[in-house]
Amino acid sequence: MSVLRPPRHMGFNQHPSLLDRFDPSPYENDDALKEGYYLAHCLPTTNQIVSVLRTVRREYHSQAERTLNRVYILSNERAWALEEVKRALKDDGWEDVVSTVDLDLDAEQYHVSMAVDMAIAEKAEVFIGNGFSSLSSNVVLLRMAKGMDVTSNRFL
Repeated sequence: MSVLRPPRHMGFNQHPSLLDRFDPSPYENDDALKEGYYLAHCLPTTNQIVSVLRTVRREYHSQAERTLNRVYILSNERAWALEEVKRALKDDGWEDVVSTVDLDLDAEQYHVSMAVDMAIAEKAEVFIGNGFSSLSSNVVLLRMAKGMDVTSNRFL
């Protein structure tokens, strides 16, 4: 009899040099804790997103002596679903918060909006992705192929 293991981070999001390791093993025998751990990394709440970005901003400032003050949210969510996150990030001190839905794209451009998102993410000072996302994995791959500092790739 084989036991199915829940999925871990995808592709390059599992690279051993990445800072944010996904390790649910401490919760293997507690389904409620394990579910909470997975949800915080896969489908985080607004407060969890704000907390992760605050931590990354603080760590980046102490390492690079530079301040992160802009956030671009890549998402396939509807605009109404992102407003709460955008508002919470602004309340947390981020100066500029925009998202995929804020792009002014015509009908043809709309169909390549994911490529636009990836191009922006590829060039970001710090990329904070969802480790379960194939888009995040591809962005990390591209950033690593370009020789960007591996510590500039972070996960929720």
